[in-house]
Amino acid sequence: MNLIKKFNLLMSIKRHFVISYFAIIGYYFQNKNKYLNVTEKNSMISFSLTLGKLAQISQLLDNNWKMLDINDAYIKVSGSEENILYLPLNKLAQINQLLNSNWKILDSNDTYIIVKGPEGEILSCRAKIGFDLGHIIEIYLEKIYGDNFEGKNIIDIGMSNGDSSIYFAKKGAKRVIGLEPDKRSFNLALNNIKESQVDSIVLPLNKALSDQAGIFELLIYDSNPNANSIDEINMVKLKDSKFKERIEAITLKEIIDMFNGENIDLLKMDCEGCEYKVLRNLPQEYFSKILNIILEYHNGLQDIPEILKKQRFNIKILGDKNLMGIITAIRTIH
Repeated sequence: MNLIKKFNLLMSIKRHFVISYFAIIGYYFQNKNKYLNVTEKNSMISFSLTLGKLAQISQLLDNNWKMLDINDAYIKVSGSEENILYLPLNKLAQINQLLNSNWKILDSNDTYIIVKGPEGEILSCRAKIGFDLGHIIEIYLEKIYGDNFEGKNIIDIGMSNGDSSIYFAKKGAKRVIGLEPDKRSFNLALNNIKESQVDSIVLPLNKALSDQAGIFELLIYDSNPNANSIDEINMVKLKDSKFKERIEAITLKEIIDMFNGENIDLLKMDCEGCEYKVLRNLPQEYFSKILNIILEYHNGLQDIPEILKKQRFNIKILGDKNLMGIITAIRTIH
């Protein structure tokens, strides 16, 4: 953050809260995580919060939101349409980023935040757990998968609450088949796809992806629903309790066959560890149908680069080769 942005941020805090400039500057340079006792000028509500959280609340107030109440987990606000919302403090940075990019908050409670994008996307996101809002920022604002899918066939492995499948459809995709094994995320995806009016383009499947069809155990984290997997060895290891559910798995070969011989313009894979076995065991004649791949690896690169190069893909790797990262693969000869 440059000096001008820092200065404007401090000015915003001073504009909305009863606090001296010296206190703000002192906390900024000495201990940003220390709690400050402040009073919001409009509501005259007094509370204690870190400087970073005060800055995030200030951004809301700068955009004409009114503060009504606050506790350790949520801030109660009213917007320009006088709707009353409960916004989680731990998601304020993401909420501000979306609001500053022409997204709207339609509703919010202690379980879900419902947001609407500029192209009519409507997404219910988990408020307490997971990374749903962060994924919207990555996909819609940072455009990690690109932004032009006109007439494209897309396979979306790990569609979570439907955010990426809806994005592809809104950006012109001809057909999207999305997989999500976790039934809670899948039910959110069903609702979001319908509300976003792309159900004629997106076919959602409540299945896991594996190198062989069958019934598998899905490992589900209690507080991290975006990190579930059927591959215990290669999944991300988090300090979170988890439980198991049985889920039907489908192969990539079966999904490609659903496109009736047409090429797959993009295979997006974020399946929390299934990528290794799936790519190792995909027959060459099916690999040849895939033109582009964007995948997230979760337990090091292993042999994925060699597999893709053998199949005549140019690859680009972003991330830690021993931990997690993203591989972008473009077919050179078809």
